[in-house]
Amino acid sequence: MGNVAKNQRADFCLHEAPQTVDDLPTVYELEYFMRQSKCDKAMGYDVVPGELLHYAAPYLASKVWPVMAKMSMWVDEPPQWKGGRLITAFKNKGSVQECSNYRALLVSSSLQKAMRNIWRRRVYPYVQSGASPLQFSAQHRALVTQASHCARFFASSRTK
Repeated sequence: MGNVAKNQRADFCLHEAPQTVDDLPTVYELEYFMRQSKCDKAMGYDVVPGELLHYAAPYLASKVWPVMAKMSMWVDEPPQWKGGRLITAFKNKGSVQECSNYRALLVSSSLQKAMRNIWRRRVYPYVQSGASPLQFSAQHRALVTQASHCARFFASSRTK
């Protein structure tokens, strides 16, 4: 079973991987997106604060770039970057004893966000050009909440 999965992964990677070194993201792209990291945010599993990426991007980009290159060639990300850390946050209203006064937050790695944003920027024009007007996530600056409000409105109008 292990060999089958390994062969499927190799086949997938050979067909979908960047064809030349020029197709790989550059160190400068990585540095740019590392600088975009938000400060004063919770850290993911890698315990790398956004401030470190934001302020030390010129020094870190060349050290982290090999990870980006490997991710690009394998068309995959490290397993620890899949998902994130689920935490609860108090809404600062109501009783601390009530569960409804908390919300769930999925905290992901700042480095993961920087690397994903590189590919999101590169792929976005293709996704947007092939998307229908009703595909909210493919529209520029569209919010998921906007789509959920439309769905709720539609559902409520159908029940009346």
